[in-house]
Amino acid sequence: MWKLILIYFCYQTGIYGFTLWLPTIIKQLTHAGMGSVGILSVFPYIATMIGQYLFATLSDRSMNRKLYTGLPLLGFALCLLLSVQF
Repeated sequence: MWKLILIYFCYQTGIYGFTLWLPTIIKQLTHAGMGSVGILSVFPYIATMIGQYLFATLSDRSMNRKLYTGLPLLGFALCLLLSVQF
């Protein structure tokens, strides 16, 4: 149970940081206006919707729930790590 609590805590912390700082990072990288930053901030959420549908479909076909729950979390952790590095 404690492992699940730790995983959920790390996930929520990452999501909070991503949601809070994404527009600021896009603004600094592109030097675009508020409208353009808003439009560019939508793309990760569109990719999330597509990914959720894809992973749910693959999970239902293979009946391997743990794999298709862990892969997105590992991918999110990798992306957060790379965002700090670059």
